[in-house]
Amino acid sequence: MSTFGANIVFMKKVLAILVLLTVGLGANAQHRQDFRGGSSSSSSSRGNSGGSTEGGYSYSFTYDGDRSSSVGGSIGNFDFVADGLVQFDGAAFFGADDWMDELGNNALMRRGRLGLRGAIDDRWSGRVLFEYSSGSVKLRDALLAYKNGDFRIRGGNFKEDFSIDQCTSAGNLIALEAPMVVTALTPDRHLGVDVRWRHNWIYASAGTFFRKLGGPTLPEEAGVDQGMSYTGKLVFNPFWRSEDYGLHLGGGLSYRTPKTDGDAYDGFRYSSTNSSSVNLRAYLDTGPHSEVTTYEILWNAEFAGYWRGLRVQGEYIVMNNALKVGLPEPYDVIDTYSFGGWYAMASYLIFGGRQHYDASNAGFGAPSLGRSWGDIELVGRYDYLDLNDQDILGGTGQNFTFGVNYYVNPNVKFQLNYQYSHNDRYANGDGEYFIGFDADGIPTKEPADVVGTAGIAYHMVGLRMQVSF
Repeated sequence: MSTFGANIVFMKKVLAILVLLTVGLGANAQHRQDFRGGSSSSSSSRGNSGGSTEGGYSYSFTYDGDRSSSVGGSIGNFDFVADGLVQFDGAAFFGADDWMDELGNNALMRRGRLGLRGAIDDRWSGRVLFEYSSGSVKLRDALLAYKNGDFRIRGGNFKEDFSIDQCTSAGNLIALEAPMVVTALTPDRHLGVDVRWRHNWIYASAGTFFRKLGGPTLPEEAGVDQGMSYTGKLVFNPFWRSEDYGLHLGGGLSYRTPKTDGDAYDGFRYSSTNSSSVNLRAYLDTGPHSEVTTYEILWNAEFAGYWRGLRVQGEYIVMNNALKVGLPEPYDVIDTYSFGGWYAMASYLIFGGRQHYDASNAGFGAPSLGRSWGDIELVGRYDYLDLNDQDILGGTGQNFTFGVNYYVNPNVKFQLNYQYSHNDRYANGDGEYFIGFDADGIPTKEPADVVGTAGIAYHMVGLRMQVSF
């Protein structure tokens, strides 16, 4: 089957699930299965559900007026819940100079997700998650988990537990996209195993990870290591007993060796757009570097706090890259390059809703809503990324973002963002984009040739429509 045909089949499945969800929202009953953290529990008395049992297989539709709906069932002793997400984005750009590379207004399907979470008993659980984005379908999560008291062990393909924003589900982001520093430097999903431990006010995790599942890789017969990373995180939550307020103080550390699924084995490349899914111009881009990378050390410090409907959050993230640049072998000279950035953001639910902090995962989930018609959240964020160090000049950029999120109910959300972006003279997409004028008044892509002010700036208004279950 062609890629196009496979994508059509995937979308039909998503639409079918949404139809089932709609039917389920109108059904009445009083039972719910919840598999957060890989375990099952009784539902809130506010939940409504419906379902049936046929030949040893049962299915159910559930609506919880405070949190979300679910579609699930059981086969023998195996209980499962389906979850999904569909996001449609649109954006318009303005305020750009005429000489800049054109910024096209557009609308697209940002992502469509369909997943299944299952539990055999209170200890063993699993998850698979498929995602449609950028014209293709990918397997995102595939894992097996074991829980015993305060400990959880996971194995498979999943996100490395490093940054609070990086580990926030795409459906729970309070801005349209993650900050640039998170996009450029933090790890994504990889094959691996990790251990998590949480007791009262302390949360800790540690894991070993390998390359990405799928995608281009060096052939196994190439005879090279596929690369490894060792990632850990520690979080303190001193007000863990309170439901109204909390404080999150944490940090992560990751030691990383080159992986065989990168742009060039033993090389590196860091890049980011200006936090937009519609304008995919990666202005900030170090370009591919083929110097031999001995190791990377990635670290962060993060802070978050919440009080009822108020939430504040920030991170400082740094990537240190050690390169063997002396030739020929044995590469006597080792240079260390450092790239990094930070962000700070705040949001407030103005009609009585409350922020939801999930202490078992040390991060934020979907909020509870203050009115029968939903709630409105005001958002502000500043983020900054610096990819300039020594002779590697990938550019610096900053975004000022203001947003309004309308939660119609726990399953439907509209997000409106205004963003002002400003980049320096080196943010030319590794030589791809204009950044100013030369001495003859002609637009140029070369930072050294620019006379006068260099760098680009523009405004964006973006809208997202999201349905999740």
